[in-house]
Amino acid sequence: MLKDYLPAYYKKSKVMTDILGALETECTRLGLEIQHIEDAFFVLLAEKYIDRHLSDLGLPTGSEGVSVKRSLILARLQGTGTLTKAVLKSIAESFIAGYIEVTEFPDWYAFHIDYDDTGAAPEAVEGLRAVVEELKPAHLAFEILSYFVSWARLDGFDYTWAQWDALDLTFDEWEVYHQHRGEG
Repeated sequence: MLKDYLPAYYKKSKVMTDILGALETECTRLGLEIQHIEDAFFVLLAEKYIDRHLSDLGLPTGSEGVSVKRSLILARLQGTGTLTKAVLKSIAESFIAGYIEVTEFPDWYAFHIDYDDTGAAPEAVEGLRAVVEELKPAHLAFEILSYFVSWARLDGFDYTWAQWDALDLTFDEWEVYHQHRGEG
């Protein structure tokens, strides 16, 4: 408190208390504004001024949430240079949390981005689509496919829950298992 720096006789003054209260309020507000401005220099911290990063990169400043805007910016920054499978996966992971798989089809000049559909927001998928469309070479086609396991797919194995538990498979091992059995 600013009062602590003044002589004792000012601490009892109503006028000085009011002046110092107003100064403290303004100093606190300015400190927060300075913090927002400092955070704006870093994409991962920017919130209030994140639209400036979008406009610097030539991206539209829409009404999406801060996390979607941040993903767009990070994807654009990551998307310089050659667009490899690893770069595509990294870009997709900046939009969608969870399982991501990029599959190339060189004979068809195409690729798929498959993702686990458990937590992807539609605006995140559309943002990913826009960024990939902009970064990929013009001659390549692509699709973004959501991956989920339906009850019908699981029922096709004719296993009980105890039998599934006994297999003790990770998701990746299950992928190999069901493809080997010709179930998917």
